[in-house]
Amino acid sequence: MSPEQENSDYLRRQLIPYLGNKRSLLPRLGALFQTLSANRASIRFLDPFSGSGSVARLGRSLGYSVEANDWEPYSEAINRCWLELAPEDLEHAFGSEAELARVFSDWNAMHSQAGNRDIDGRGEPYLARWYAPAVTGAPDLNRERLFYTAENATFLDAARNRLEAEFPLPEPGSVADVKRRVFLGAILLEAAVHSNTSGVFKAYHRGFGGHGKDALQRILAKAELEVPVLVPGPTARVHRMDAIDFVRSRPADIVYLDPPYNQHQYGSNYHILNTIVRWDGAPVSLDLGEDGRLLRKAGIPESWKLTRSPFCRRPEAENAITELIDSIDAAAIVVSWNGDGHVDEERMAGILAERGRLEVRTLEYVTYRGGRQSDERQTANREYLFVVRTDQPSDGSEAAIRQLSDARMRDQALRGRYDPDRLRSRFRVSSGSVALRVTGTELWPVPVAVPLKDLRRLSPEAVDLIDSLGKDQRHDLFMRLASCRCANAQENLEALLPLAADPGPAGARARKEVLLYLRKLAHPRYQADFIHFLREFEKLEVASINGSFHTGLDGLRALAKLRYGFDSI
Repeated sequence: MSPEQENSDYLRRQLIPYLGNKRSLLPRLGALFQTLSANRASIRFLDPFSGSGSVARLGRSLGYSVEANDWEPYSEAINRCWLELAPEDLEHAFGSEAELARVFSDWNAMHSQAGNRDIDGRGEPYLARWYAPAVTGAPDLNRERLFYTAENATFLDAARNRLEAEFPLPEPGSVADVKRRVFLGAILLEAAVHSNTSGVFKAYHRGFGGHGKDALQRILAKAELEVPVLVPGPTARVHRMDAIDFVRSRPADIVYLDPPYNQHQYGSNYHILNTIVRWDGAPVSLDLGEDGRLLRKAGIPESWKLTRSPFCRRPEAENAITELIDSIDAAAIVVSWNGDGHVDEERMAGILAERGRLEVRTLEYVTYRGGRQSDERQTANREYLFVVRTDQPSDGSEAAIRQLSDARMRDQALRGRYDPDRLRSRFRVSSGSVALRVTGTELWPVPVAVPLKDLRRLSPEAVDLIDSLGKDQRHDLFMRLASCRCANAQENLEALLPLAADPGPAGARARKEVLLYLRKLAHPRYQADFIHFLREFEKLEVASINGSFHTGLDGLRALAKLRYGFDSI
């Protein structure tokens, strides 16, 4: 494997499914970090909320001296494998690659005991007893938890009990210590990937895969431990402590912050992963209520409170953020932040602007929400990237707020989907571009052509043009575009009706959008709209429309009936 492929796999693979996982943002974060570290011989990089370790891995791949921290035991365990170890550690502990593969094969062979809850003398069942059904194919949905299949729960129990039996309290830095880190990390990865959840452990699907059965392959697939993908070079140091105490005692060049922003406590969200780390055998209640169902459906132990974070509590969040920022000693502070939380983006910008020159960016990012938001809400709920240069003077909080507003409007303009008829009413349209009308004012002495794609969205080439405009021109353009933007699925489908009939490539792209927006309406709240648009698009008779579009419509009709029992479809 080439060094480039090795590095790519290290950044992309073997990351646990995680709230706020920054894997999709790594290319942009990497470019930013390299800009901030230009002309510096060595870079000290801190990640106080390392979580899955994705950004700390990026820091390692850039050759930085990385220290990663998190308050949660599962994060420490995962990162002590993927951040603190290098390929030579595996070679020292296991010998050859062939021997490493043989040992992992031996551990994975414990799957042959699937269904045997006695684990062949390797210890009492735990996950299989408290968090999985006795029989995968016939679970009792009222009395049993369905976090794992019976087979995977039994395997994870066997692997975790074997780990405790073979490497209970190894001396730090010893071969046994390396092996314990490797196997514990591998067990946690499989426990996270093959859970019957949407990513967090506060709930599981009712029935394996839930209504849509979309993730059945992942959930039912056999959990098998993977040899960790590691990269050579300086390793990181991993800590588990309070984030404020962590940064207070460590000067750095770059500090990357991704703190919790809302009420979701990570200790309860990932309680099973912490349970696997602690492995203390604490019983979990299976008591039933008067309705015959589990009283504590998720089986969250009280121990989650040990890592309760002030960043997740509205009364404490702003003070915690302020103290954290004030405690940092670094030339650059980079903060990922979601404005839909306890501290809004305006207040966050104000806090950060007190430390130095602030730059605000918006990042395309999927927030932790259901998929039925309006288009306006989707463009408004943004992930922000704040960059503070503490070695440069601040422009003040008011300038920070103006910059934030401009960044938000720019992002909404670039991400929006537009109604072609409204665009024609507000702009002069020709050859796939939008040209602003000459208004007779000094603001637009000549028309400016803004490139479009299918009269539905701005093309990538529009970015440089928008960034070249003056402040007042940008604001005027953003306001005009906002009046043409579709606000929800219904408005988008109305706009797509004439476009979808086009026999050319633009029509094919429009029909793909139709299926996406119709899927958003497959909900009881929108039953009338769903049926209306389904029938309208079924009327399309274009010679070039292949069967896949109508097959897609048929599939959505079937999905709506399955999930919500829509009648008269």
